[in-house]
Amino acid sequence: MKEKITNFFKNERLKNTTKKIFNKKTILTAGIIIVVVAGLRIGYSMMFEVNGVVSKIDGTKVTLVTRLNTQTVDVGNSAVDATKIIVGERIEIVKNLSGQVLYVKDESSRGNYRLEGKGGDRMKDMRGGKGNRQLKQGTQNGSTTQGE
Repeated sequence: MKEKITNFFKNERLKNTTKKIFNKKTILTAGIIIVVVAGLRIGYSMMFEVNGVVSKIDGTKVTLVTRLNTQTVDVGNSAVDATKIIVGERIEIVKNLSGQVLYVKDESSRGNYRLEGKGGDRMKDMRGGKGNRQLKQGTQNGSTTQGE
């Protein structure tokens, strides 16, 4: 078996093929494509997404502490009820091109405030209710219960 492997790697056709594929031009092109795609993703995240921990809620304005700075987002014109967002939660706010809030997603327990009838409640489990996870359910008065 060892001889077959060594013969495979010593094969001239394999060497010629690898020289054609792994040359400076293709490696440089792949590097440039990776940098461009990463730049586009970072730009999209900075323009349309705000991820962070809620530090303060003032009426319809939610203040988030992100990795780089502190941002205040007005959620008054959206379908999100700001009273159901709890201070200390890690949330993601997604906006459209005009800056309007599309939805607010609770990242700490995978809940989603935009779901009809589920506003503020945490989704049981992403696997259709299977498993035995304890999830925090935020309510108006701040009490917590256990889910399945």
